[in-house]
Amino acid sequence: MLRRAVLLSCVLLALMSLPVWAQPGEQAKPVLKETNISATGTARVERVPDYVDVMLGSVAIEGTAGGAHAAATKAMDAAVVAIKALKLAGEDLQKGSVDLSPRYERNDSTYQDHVPKIIGYAASVTLRIRTSDLKAVPGIIDAALGAGCNRVDYVQFGIKEAIAAREEAVKLATQAARRKAVVMAEALDLRLTRVVEASTTSQQWGGWYNSNRISQMSNMAGQGAQGDGGGESGVVPGKIEVWADATVGFGAGERK
Repeated sequence: MLRRAVLLSCVLLALMSLPVWAQPGEQAKPVLKETNISATGTARVERVPDYVDVMLGSVAIEGTAGGAHAAATKAMDAAVVAIKALKLAGEDLQKGSVDLSPRYERNDSTYQDHVPKIIGYAASVTLRIRTSDLKAVPGIIDAALGAGCNRVDYVQFGIKEAIAAREEAVKLATQAARRKAVVMAEALDLRLTRVVEASTTSQQWGGWYNSNRISQMSNMAGQGAQGDGGGESGVVPGKIEVWADATVGFGAGERK
């Protein structure tokens, strides 16, 4: 009797260890692992500029370092006086770099031991003028050149609230990226589950005039002061564009 009970228990254990086969017509559902969906959005925000920067320079060449520096500084000091006399709205003057470098005689000798001879020095002083009067650029250049400045580096229009514009652009770009990701997920019969990663970049365009572009305007600054309108036609503020790109990666799973 005891032997029969032990044998029956062994049979039951063996049956329990056998694999369970699916019934005919039934298929095991595969387990869908989470996948990633990445999308990029771009947004542009426009602003009307509310200030302009004019970068001017005074370059002088003399036989001595002290003479070159003194000549460049004298011309720049005279330009500062002339610009302040314009009584610009929101005026902000800031002196920039002061550079001094030797000038060497030209020698076509191929000897490696030849030491070039210093024949003089070149000194340059820069000044940045910022004003909220966007139409004052021709007058600023005319006053500076008339006082002794001989270089116009650039003219740049800008906005004071650049951070707010950049944040708005980033927000719009992120929203655009999410909308794209939702469309992609729906097309794949998936749903977004979580944010995996996110990154953004932004930049500001517009309102920039480099030295090559304004060289002709600088030469015509005197004509603009005579009332022919030539100076004003060279500088147009336009609009400042703040761009932002946002890339967002999402986890996506099976729709329920």
